[in-house]
Amino acid sequence: MMLARWTKSVLSRRGCGVLIVLVVPTAIGFVLSIAQAGVRMVFKDATALRTADMVLAIPSPLIMVFLGVTGLALWGGMEDACADFYWANFGMLLVVFYIQIVLMCVAALLGLLALCAMGIGLLNSSVGGGEGDNSDPKYV
Repeated sequence: MMLARWTKSVLSRRGCGVLIVLVVPTAIGFVLSIAQAGVRMVFKDATALRTADMVLAIPSPLIMVFLGVTGLALWGGMEDACADFYWANFGMLLVVFYIQIVLMCVAALLGLLALCAMGIGLLNSSVGGGEGDNSDPKYV
């Protein structure tokens, strides 16, 4: 309920939701690409680079999941009077809003799958069960 109220207050201005969905992932991607370039200059070990790349890849799908959940909360918290007002005065904006929410929910689902895969990869690299691990007796 608190999330729906917050999203309604933040995103209630016309076009603000579209701005957030376009600007936030782009800005985070820009910052992460700078951080990734810095990591590549510092680390030369392939294992450290692989782990750093995996850790730096986590925020992008996390943002998609957050935006998808926030969009659903906003859509669910929208009252009928609000939807009727936007449909009567700004019909195209309401249609774009609904399409945006559907697309962000698909991105959130794919982001959740990516987060699960990255978690498995990080766990696999920390335990040492990767491809180059020859400690198993059948490989000796």
